[in-house]
Amino acid sequence: MKQHIFILLLAGLGLVACQADEPKDKGQEAEATAQAASNESAETEGLTRIDPPRRPGQNQKAEKPEVGQRTPHQPPKTGRTLTLSFPDKTTEPGAAVCLTLRAKGFENLLSNQYTVRWDPKVLKFKELKGFVLPGLGLQNFGRNRVAEGIMPSVWIDKTLSGVTLPADTELYTVCFEAVGQSGQRSEVTLAEKPTPFEVVDLEEKLLDLKPVAGTVTIQ
Repeated sequence: MKQHIFILLLAGLGLVACQADEPKDKGQEAEATAQAASNESAETEGLTRIDPPRRPGQNQKAEKPEVGQRTPHQPPKTGRTLTLSFPDKTTEPGAAVCLTLRAKGFENLLSNQYTVRWDPKVLKFKELKGFVLPGLGLQNFGRNRVAEGIMPSVWIDKTLSGVTLPADTELYTVCFEAVGQSGQRSEVTLAEKPTPFEVVDLEEKLLDLKPVAGTVTIQ
């Protein structure tokens, strides 16, 4: 009987010992897992993270096109100059006076544009005539603002083969009536407003335009 009780006592002590050891084993297991995670974190520390490639549109906002930010195309320059000049003239009050525009450096040109300007208080526009430049005529001049002393001009070589003229060639003649008083004068010149200067050659490059003003003096 005593021997049987002793065996039961030993079995009970063993069970208590197992129950006491079980939390300890689980604690050690958790500690080991944390340590392993810590070691893994330490090993990966300092490495650059590489994100997986994104498909178009994934977590990205669609970019809106910028309006008005595109730089307009600007043809290269040739380094050459087209000189257009009016002469000086003297006239009397009420008389007609005509000035002829001459060109230098007119070589293989496809187009040109500018604005003819004068003082409308001194000179009143009458007519255009004597067209020498091929393809140039009344249709190449805007005459709706001549009362303001403004006359834009745009010429284009319709053959697209380029036009070359000898130095000092007369392109056309513009005529006025002297409406000012004796002693008054007015420049007749080429200006950049409202139509800006532009001269293009056969290679579609830009030339500089050099205007030389003429002066009409009323005696």
